[in-house]
Amino acid sequence: MAEPPNPRVNFLAALLVLTYLAGTALLVLTPELGLRALEKEGAVEQASHLVLVAAIVAYAVVALRSRRPLVLLLSLFLTLVLLEELDWGDVYSQNQLATFFQAETGDVNFHNRWGGHSYLLFALPVPAYGLSAFYPAWLREPLERALGPAAPDRRASVAMLACVATLIVGLLALSAYEQQLDELNELVIYLWFGGVAALAARPQSARESG
Repeated sequence: MAEPPNPRVNFLAALLVLTYLAGTALLVLTPELGLRALEKEGAVEQASHLVLVAAIVAYAVVALRSRRPLVLLLSLFLTLVLLEELDWGDVYSQNQLATFFQAETGDVNFHNRWGGHSYLLFALPVPAYGLSAFYPAWLREPLERALGPAAPDRRASVAMLACVATLIVGLLALSAYEQQLDELNELVIYLWFGGVAALAARPQSARESG
């Protein structure tokens, strides 16, 4: 049976694409401003941190409200991502956690230390969760029960696909700005998580009414 239209998920998909288009337009039309906004620790990365915090809180609320440990793991995963983004606190100020981390690992974060291997920890969970609505029924249905309201529906997974396709096209078209686009890509992915988490955190009556 087809899923009923959900204008909020459609809005999320549009928000992701428009955010990316706005960022790339800034790079192309006003390169100086675009480069400043998309530099390391620039405005776009600062926005990413805020979106991650909102998503972490929303998933934690869903986990506690629905008593689903798997959703709490999502919140913890995003917390790890945020700590990596913040270089374990070193981005804003040198602190005991950052000092301890650097002393133990010899680097400021895991994804710098592990290089390409970090994708196994940080990148693979994104499509594994984001595209779960397309899994075969024998895998999808138990996962949906475990995730409850935090399970992405088919439209949310389509939004993830549209997001990934847009990012790939952008990288191919603007390969000279690959480093800056990485910051924009992260913001768009985090917005997807934040949007799905916010939809899941709504009261049940609001979710049922669309």
